[in-house]
Amino acid sequence: MTSLSAPLIEVGRGVRREPYGAAAGAEAAAEAMAALRVHAPSAVMVLASPRHDLTEVVRGVRQVTGDVPLVGASAALQICDGVHEGSVVVTVLASPFLTMRVGLGEHVSQDWSRAIEEAIAAPGVRPFFEQATDPWQRLRQDGRDAFACVFGPGPTSSAPTRSYNIIEVLKRRSLGKLPIFGASASDELAFERNYVMVNDRVVADGLAVALFETELRFGVAFAHGLHPAAAAMRVTSAQGNVVLTLNDRPAADVVAEELGTTRAAIEGCFIAIAAKTMLGTPGPLGSYNPNPPNFVTAEGGIQFDIPIPPGTDIYRLVADAETCATAGRDAVSKASARAGTSRPAMVLTSCCVLRTILFGESAKEEIHSLAGMLSDTPLVGFFDYGAANSGDDGVTQAVSAIIGVLIVADELSQSAQVARENAELRRHTEALLQSLEQRVRDRTQELAGKNRELRDLPRRIQTSILPRCAAAPSVTIGARMATAEEVGGDYYDVIPVADGAWIAVGDVSGHGLQAGLITFMLQSAMATLTAARPHAKPSELVSLLNIVLYKNIHERLGSDDHVTFVLLRVFEDGRVVFAGNHEELLIRRARTGICETVPTLGTWLGAIPDVSKTTVDSELRLDVGDLLVAYTDGIIEARSDTDEMFGLERLRSEIVAAGACSPEEVCADLWAKVHDWCVSPQDDASLVLVRFDGVRRP
Repeated sequence: MTSLSAPLIEVGRGVRREPYGAAAGAEAAAEAMAALRVHAPSAVMVLASPRHDLTEVVRGVRQVTGDVPLVGASAALQICDGVHEGSVVVTVLASPFLTMRVGLGEHVSQDWSRAIEEAIAAPGVRPFFEQATDPWQRLRQDGRDAFACVFGPGPTSSAPTRSYNIIEVLKRRSLGKLPIFGASASDELAFERNYVMVNDRVVADGLAVALFETELRFGVAFAHGLHPAAAAMRVTSAQGNVVLTLNDRPAADVVAEELGTTRAAIEGCFIAIAAKTMLGTPGPLGSYNPNPPNFVTAEGGIQFDIPIPPGTDIYRLVADAETCATAGRDAVSKASARAGTSRPAMVLTSCCVLRTILFGESAKEEIHSLAGMLSDTPLVGFFDYGAANSGDDGVTQAVSAIIGVLIVADELSQSAQVARENAELRRHTEALLQSLEQRVRDRTQELAGKNRELRDLPRRIQTSILPRCAAAPSVTIGARMATAEEVGGDYYDVIPVADGAWIAVGDVSGHGLQAGLITFMLQSAMATLTAARPHAKPSELVSLLNIVLYKNIHERLGSDDHVTFVLLRVFEDGRVVFAGNHEELLIRRARTGICETVPTLGTWLGAIPDVSKTTVDSELRLDVGDLLVAYTDGIIEARSDTDEMFGLERLRSEIVAAGACSPEEVCADLWAKVHDWCVSPQDDASLVLVRFDGVRRP
């Protein structure tokens, strides 16, 4: 966590009038960077006279600041602790508690909607203007907040301003949650071209949207010092930005009368400038919103910066010297109150160039007075062609003839302080838990060995009862078993006798320790029964085995598990007698290469007390070279990544393809194929392959 002993934010500013171009940008940037002592730069703002080659200005600034995000605009007059003309002002913000991301839109006058989409598409900007995302939740968790600086194109002789449209869309897209400090780029009252700057680019008729995320206190507000001076003029018809009629008369006639002149006198000129007058409409909480009259239209209407709906009263707004001089201080006071600070680290201001028309030198004196009041606090900004800021009701709105301010304080916001306190509490809690966690780790390590033994017990039981040597007269045997992560109940056994062998294959339902115990019971009972009755029929031994398993499973374990099981008696002359119910047996005939399927008919073991009536002996015969294959369902039910089973037909095909290979080779090949098919098996898998080699002569 960043230390709070150092300044939370550093603000450097520099201003140069000459030389022009890159040198002015580089020198102003160097002056601003020299003020930084602790933190690395977070954002750069450039406000410059269009007398300069602004592309060169930006190039010079970037030579000094590097690739720190940059935003800026052309300016009729520049503000840097006072009013400057024909200059370049560079401001550098440096704080670990503030970041800026910026987007650029072009050709606003041609398609302002598309320009907005281009500007807000920038990484880190778009989430604040998409209702499908909620960046505010992330910010709240981190104790951060956000605001935007929006620089759009001011009006020119060929295109009206689109500030109102842009601000209304941004408000709607951000659900009104995002405070906006907006200003229109300007030239020196030529109304020809104005520019915005984003990183390395300088664009005429462009839109720059800079999104700031911060843990610092901030506030935005505006003031203008204007008040109504005459009776209201009621809008009776309007279309877009044009008021067609006032008091049911052509708007141009009514406005001319209000100004004490003629319609002809105000035609063909920018009315607010030519007549040095301002009109406005009632705003929230008893305030008034200035809205300059621009031009007389061919229909006798008046074009305004901002649309005015029918039914709205329009007033001529005036100001006296006192209210003009205090407007800037009033705006700073409101913004400071919203920020909850008396320690501003920076004041960014946008002062409408119309104030210089309406108030003359008093508009500049207003800035100088404000700089004196702020003392050492940096005051930067520019004279614009219209702005957007938070009104007295806290709602962002596009307005003209105002002085707007953005204050960033050298203090953490309340939410940031709470977030830091929560983080400190979490660290303290974690420290308190460390000793307990260490004790738990020690105890866990102590129990780990025993837990491993317990986890491995079913596997040890299952694998310990497998035959160590699978060999018998007249046959060659290959066998293999693999247990799943959670051990199942696969079982196979090979018990050699003088004239052949007993071969058993089974699968206990369920997994884990209980399945392992049942396989142990199964193997013990099989060993006992085959030793006691070596000449019995398979069906007899299967029936006896069921009696033992049923009692143990149901009465001793209290379970309802069962066992699929087949018992084969292989004779040295090639006869095979078998009984039980399990997966089908497969036989690849050496003579034809065909793989036959032989069903096992019977009943599961352990499910009912007596299976003798449904357990019968079946017989088949093996010729020399024939290969008999027994397996568990873990082979044919192994599933691929696409959830496809290995399947019986694929198993048969692989057995046929193996040809005359030895049982061990076939077993190894099948095992590899199944493992490739299913890398992480969910069940045990077993294979037993028996090749008849013929009667061995003494």
